[in-house]
Amino acid sequence: MFLKDRPPPRYVEALPRLAHRLPAGHPAAAAIPHQLHRSASGFGGETWVDDILLRTPFPKPPTVIRDLYFGAPYPNQIDTLILTASYCLVLEIKNYSGILHFSDGGRRMEREHHDTGERQGFDSPIVQLLAAMDDMRVLLNKIGCPLPVHGAVVLPHARTLVRGDTGGVPVLYSRALRGFISGLPARNVIAEEQVVALGHSILRHLAADRVIDFQKAFKYTAADVLPGVRCSSCGRPAVRVSERLHRCARCSTEFSDGYKRALDDWFDFVKPEISVKECQAFLGMKDRYAARYVLQKHGFIADGSTNKRVYRKNKEPLADTSGSFRCNPLDLVRVSLVRA
Repeated sequence: MFLKDRPPPRYVEALPRLAHRLPAGHPAAAAIPHQLHRSASGFGGETWVDDILLRTPFPKPPTVIRDLYFGAPYPNQIDTLILTASYCLVLEIKNYSGILHFSDGGRRMEREHHDTGERQGFDSPIVQLLAAMDDMRVLLNKIGCPLPVHGAVVLPHARTLVRGDTGGVPVLYSRALRGFISGLPARNVIAEEQVVALGHSILRHLAADRVIDFQKAFKYTAADVLPGVRCSSCGRPAVRVSERLHRCARCSTEFSDGYKRALDDWFDFVKPEISVKECQAFLGMKDRYAARYVLQKHGFIADGSTNKRVYRKNKEPLADTSGSFRCNPLDLVRVSLVRA
């Protein structure tokens, strides 16, 4: 059923590390807990809807792709995409609390807090959904697939209330998904056996990597990033106690991947490449030979001539997307005969 896993948001893994790399009292540190809570809450809502879909009966098992991200020139993200032989369904999942007030045909949204009544403006999930649906129509046309595209905004929990004009766009509670899906067109547009191949073809158009500019997002500079190997538990500096081990100077936690974690912090929070000289200074190593050894040991990729050589992280391989969609005219003829 699920063709692609839903990994935790990048922020959930990275922001605790960034907090350990910023000086105490840095203005950027104040924004990290809010963004971390927001990302974790959104991920919780998405996995809740995943569980609902697992319990939703379909005439034929659909192909579900989670967390699609399309890159340039028009970056966009789709939380959940459901593919059947009859339709393509885009779900925009929002784990909001409070009361959602929509206006201007759903193009504007304000959230009202239950306790205080305070209103705050947000990007409308309806606008996000409609953009994602348009992008999916363009992609399906490029692939040569005639499936119609439907969409809905899904609220995981019924404690979130909805008011105002959504412009006719469905805004559903997750437990209402079953009824909504059962009302979608049931006649096949493509052959059943083509649905999984269509999912693989869509995956080929995903962006290889979603890059986050943490300095831009949290307004700090490379000079603000604290150097050295740091404890993943408390964030304090760690000292090397053997060839493989570091020990936290404060909580005495021992770990064997200190250099690797420190370099991951550099690539994520400073810049995507590092020279031997920068590595020596950042890790506090005795000489450039030791720094070069660490970079090579952990598999970072060298680029450039000796004098200007830098090292980069090895990109993660893309998921296997074997199989491709091809709309066979004979299949369309067969489907038309079945309809008749």
